[in-house]
Amino acid sequence: MLNFFKPRPYLHQYLNLPVDINLDLSTLNLSNLNEVLHVEIDPVRMVNQEFVEFINNIPGIRISFWEAFYTPPGKNLPIHCDYNKITDAVKLNISYGQKDSKIIWWKLKSGKSYNETSTAFSQNYLTADENNCTILHSAFTNKPSLVQSGILHSTYNPGPEGRWTLSLPLYEKNIATPITFELAVAIFSNYLSF
Repeated sequence: MLNFFKPRPYLHQYLNLPVDINLDLSTLNLSNLNEVLHVEIDPVRMVNQEFVEFINNIPGIRISFWEAFYTPPGKNLPIHCDYNKITDAVKLNISYGQKDSKIIWWKLKSGKSYNETSTAFSQNYLTADENNCTILHSAFTNKPSLVQSGILHSTYNPGPEGRWTLSLPLYEKNIATPITFELAVAIFSNYLSF
C-alpha cells in the first residue's frame, strides 16, 4: 500500500526483495576507482539469473538497460536528473559498500536554470550547481530501493569504502514510457519495507 503520509513528490521507498542480485563486477576492467564511474551491466554474465528472472516476470514492467555507478570514498555523484526534463520516473537501485552512503534529492531555486549534458552512453540529462539548489530529502541506500530519478538528485559517500549502485530504469512493458513512482510502489507492493 502506498504511504500517503510521505511527502510528495514520492522520492524513496525501501524494498525487501525475495532474491539477491549477487552482482559480479569482476569482468569489468576497472582501472581507476578514485573517480566516479558509470558502467553498463550485462545481466546474463554479471547478475544472478534468479534475480533477472524475478525482475523479468514482474507484470507490467521492463528494464530498459542495466547500469551501475561507482562513488569513491569521500566523494559524491554530482546533482543531476536522469532525463532531459524533470519528470516522474523511477529506478530500482541496489547499493553495495559504504553503509552510510546516501542519495539526496534537490529542488532548483527559483530563477536558476538547469545545465544540459550527455552521458558516456549518449543519454541526455540535466545537471545543476549545488548553490542553485535546496535539499528536498535524503535517504541511506544500504538496501534495495525504488528511487525517484526524474528530478534532481545526487549521491554522497562519506567513505572509507567505495559505493556501487546497480540502477535499473523501470519502463512500462510495451511502450517507451518510464513508470511513475506511484505505479512502481503499486507494482512492488508485496515487497515494500518500512
